[in-house]
Amino acid sequence: MLATESVTLYRLAASRGRAEAEALAPADGEAVIVTDRYSGYDYYPNRRRQLCWAHVKRDFQPIAQRDGESGAIGVDLLQSAEALMHWWGRYREGRLKHATLLSSIKQHVKPLVRAALERGALCDHKATRGTCRHVLQRRAALWTFLRYEGGADHEQPVRACVTPRGDPSEHHVWCAERTRGPVPGARVQRVCDLSPERHGGFPLPV
Repeated sequence: MLATESVTLYRLAASRGRAEAEALAPADGEAVIVTDRYSGYDYYPNRRRQLCWAHVKRDFQPIAQRDGESGAIGVDLLQSAEALMHWWGRYREGRLKHATLLSSIKQHVKPLVRAALERGALCDHKATRGTCRHVLQRRAALWTFLRYEGGADHEQPVRACVTPRGDPSEHHVWCAERTRGPVPGARVQRVCDLSPERHGGFPLPV
């Protein structure tokens, strides 16, 4: 999905590989993208990539459930994520100015996240080390949203994307590529048939 203040484009592809991502958001473009930690998005500059904090928080959960040092690190990471969401929630509700949001996160969240990740990157649990090192390498992409006053609300555009269901007995899947305009209710829809020849013969969900 690509979104601006006036238009939202939905595109359903046969895969989530790097080639599909680059077709929508080339590395030399100006877009800011929000992603999970999937390696297919690593081509994109961290300064214009925002790691989804909901995904990052889920990555911290299994760390917190482990014993010993790993568990303590995971708890610290989860608490930091909760603090971030607390400050962000107050800002979204209009109870916090953007300057205060920046100050609060830089003072109370960012140092704690980095310290916990650095501890995790050196701990004795292999999986915890791997996750923490992976996030540390992309840590700039944790805070991209702070540069944009108002942030980006992608929840409603995503919820509005509905794929028509086809006949499960047919050997194709109908995918909708929709462009929503700035006028409420305005919508242009183009439906394309991804036949087996288009997706290498592998079955796609309908």
